[in-house]
Amino acid sequence: MYADLGFRNSKGEVHVNVTAADTSFGVTASAPVQLLALDRERTFTSPQTTDNKMIMPSVNASYNVNDNITLSGVAYYRRFEQSHDDGNISEAEPCDDNPAILCLEGEEATDISGNLIPTPDGELGSIDSTGQTADSWGTAVQMANDADLYGHGNHFIIGASYDHGQVTFNAQSELAQFQPRFVVTPTGTTFGGPDEVAPKLIDTENTYVGLYISDTYEVNDRLAVTLGGRYNYASIQLTDLTGEDPALNGTNTYERFNPAAGLTYQLTSTISAYGGYSEANRAPVPAELACADPERPCLIESFLVADPPLEQVVSNTWELGLRGEDTAADGSSRWTWNAGLFRTYTDDDIITVVTNSTRGYFQNGADILRQGIEAGLTYQTQKWQAYANYAYIDATYQNDLILNAPDNPSARESICDASDFEEEEEEGEDEGELACIAVRPGDQLPGIPPHRFKAGMDYWVTDKWKIGGDLIGVSSQYFFGDEANQQPQLDGYWRVDLHTSYQITPRIQLFALANNVFDKEYGVFGTFFNLAGANEGAEADPDLGEDFFTNPRTITPAPPAVIYGGAKIALW
Repeated sequence: MYADLGFRNSKGEVHVNVTAADTSFGVTASAPVQLLALDRERTFTSPQTTDNKMIMPSVNASYNVNDNITLSGVAYYRRFEQSHDDGNISEAEPCDDNPAILCLEGEEATDISGNLIPTPDGELGSIDSTGQTADSWGTAVQMANDADLYGHGNHFIIGASYDHGQVTFNAQSELAQFQPRFVVTPTGTTFGGPDEVAPKLIDTENTYVGLYISDTYEVNDRLAVTLGGRYNYASIQLTDLTGEDPALNGTNTYERFNPAAGLTYQLTSTISAYGGYSEANRAPVPAELACADPERPCLIESFLVADPPLEQVVSNTWELGLRGEDTAADGSSRWTWNAGLFRTYTDDDIITVVTNSTRGYFQNGADILRQGIEAGLTYQTQKWQAYANYAYIDATYQNDLILNAPDNPSARESICDASDFEEEEEEGEDEGELACIAVRPGDQLPGIPPHRFKAGMDYWVTDKWKIGGDLIGVSSQYFFGDEANQQPQLDGYWRVDLHTSYQITPRIQLFALANNVFDKEYGVFGTFFNLAGANEGAEADPDLGEDFFTNPRTITPAPPAVIYGGAKIALW
């Protein structure tokens, strides 16, 4: 639900907004390609359910002090609750010296009462449950002044923002057993140890402060210059509420001033050129800060442990481009277009280091370059509106990295400790849980398709009835876990979406959307999974058997053809 109550007069405007949502959705995870080949409705594994509740009231206002000065601001409060249950392949297995009890990573597994866990019958799984309750609030204020400066046009902005959040995070893992079709059912036993899977209850307090200033000065009728910058401060505090892991307690602070500069030049009456340079920083999020120790990897997306701090990530961006527009003399049609180049270099970026199929940690260490082209074209008449956008993104690593990739078929144990990349890859078929890939400068980042294209149109059949459609095309991308670019890519795809709306009255509109109308089957995300663990789960399914999986590739399938409909109603 979204509701807005606004008031406006000649001096200003005030809006009170409320956004609320209560959603629940089921299995949306990746599935092995061999399983999807049997049936696109197959899942791996279930349950994978998420329940979200959110409510956010906010107030925003603007006030015209005089003809040149405008004050504006916003204040908000946001309450968010989430619970997530995730059925997984378990790391637990019978202990080598005593198969009657379970071990995890070579340590005896215990329940939350401290008792040793006996080895149950059947194929073992786990249900990893996480939840969070977040309360956040903040405000931002800004002053804009359009008064001329020394007889030249000038636009001056100064502002500040404050955001504060308190999040309580919990996690636990329950021993489970696999059933047919990779359904994981709980046994009622919650793991209490080892430490990596012990229940967690953590409180985080995050405070972010920003101060910014910008001025655009019109040097002459053609040239405008912009200078500005933003100071960012972040404080991230972690507190262990269980009392079992006091090493988690601590506060990390980050601060930086990010400058920005740019200019625009009017080449002709319809074409302008622009260029600029800017810097930006990103403080690590609590989950990254609390999972950064190679000696204590976390259960991915589930558990936090005490770890050394990470450095903030700083990016440097250059951009250059052209913009243009052309309107017919009688105003019946209008063209607009843009074409630009961008180059963003990120030094010491945070990456995920996978230690095995379910565990990993975060660390600084990747130098990343993202550069490319963005271009767009729109055309509009009284009856028609059409557009086309294209983006090319070349996202590459810029330094040598050796990353553990236990499920990547190209990974080799010898690479993990080797120093000469040429010799590493020729050593051949080393096997073992510790298996690495060698990333070289120029290797593409996984999960980023280089080419994206989108085009569409709308047509007003009558003054009240509108129809339209969109064509989306995305090129191939490397699988996550294949940072060295040695495996075949996830195929690209295209799809067509249609939409229509009818304005019954000025306040009531009916609408309908049809996505993927040709029911294209494609994947939007790709990674690798552990064959041995998956085949253990497959043993519980008589249709598959323990040797079913031979391909470690897994993808997230796109939704099939789907139709939505609804109404938009303005009460006042």
